[in-house]
Amino acid sequence: MGVRAVLADRLEAFARGLWRGPLPLALRARLIAWIMLSAPERAVTRRMCNGVGAGGGAALAENPAAAVALIGALEEMGAHPVLIAGDSHSRLYVQRSRRGAQWLLPLHCLSTGASARGLSRLGSRLGQGEALRSVLAGAERAGARFPVVLVFGQVDVEFVFTFKRLEQDPPADHDPVAFGAFCRETARAYADFAASLPLARLVTLAAIFPPALSDAAWGQGYLNAHIAHQHTTLDVNALRERLGHVGIENLAARTGQHAAFNRALEAAGAARGLGWLDAFEALLDPGGVAGPRRLGTMAGRDHHLDTEAVRPVVTARLWTLLGHA
Repeated sequence: MGVRAVLADRLEAFARGLWRGPLPLALRARLIAWIMLSAPERAVTRRMCNGVGAGGGAALAENPAAAVALIGALEEMGAHPVLIAGDSHSRLYVQRSRRGAQWLLPLHCLSTGASARGLSRLGSRLGQGEALRSVLAGAERAGARFPVVLVFGQVDVEFVFTFKRLEQDPPADHDPVAFGAFCRETARAYADFAASLPLARLVTLAAIFPPALSDAAWGQGYLNAHIAHQHTTLDVNALRERLGHVGIENLAARTGQHAAFNRALEAAGAARGLGWLDAFEALLDPGGVAGPRRLGTMAGRDHHLDTEAVRPVVTARLWTLLGHA
């Protein structure tokens, strides 16, 4: 064996030993990439190897071949990659978890405020569906084989449908029949989009989460200027005025609405051969809603559940998806 081959073997052995060492996970990943990978592959390391792969989507978009090569090297070290793409609620799936020498590597593609029903609209103002399709196309060309979990739909149920009610003159109270039709229509459009994606054979749809806004915070929660700008023609002042003229469904009723959307989405996904990932029921307390222990310090003043509070539930489901029940 030549000197260069011996040196390469020793560097690889050192890298594997380093992986089991005491250094922080992010630093270990970067050092391993520097030792074992070529310069283009190292270039994506800073964006992706921070312990949970939060920059994974950006790395795949910028240089899919290098990113997939890096992911492959980390798989040899025990990583289990999974691409998480979704709205802001998808952050709840971007979590650290280790089982012995095996560890989760969620790669995140964040589309803040994206609606499920808007993903398939070509030339849309936000273009988030087209951007996701581009990332997955690059990953497929580079030989990616990791699962893809899509986490969309909560913006539709919590914001889009409500904004449609508020845009009516006078603003309308909740109509269960109209909501049921909205759920089915949204689920079909979303599932059609998912089934048409590159890597569709690896795509799993995630159930939306239970609502987190308390009854007291419901109205204020809809005065989110960023989301309103994306999904309604009403400005914040008009929203505030109209919210004062509609009935507010309590948390139990809103939890039931989320469950109804999940049923529609699961059926639409199954009809198109898509996987299903469901953490909804496991996040409910005995009263049938997401209780205080899932809400964290925001205590119902935010649309999102608490990241740490849901961690055991969502990571367990990711491990099951990856074949490690």
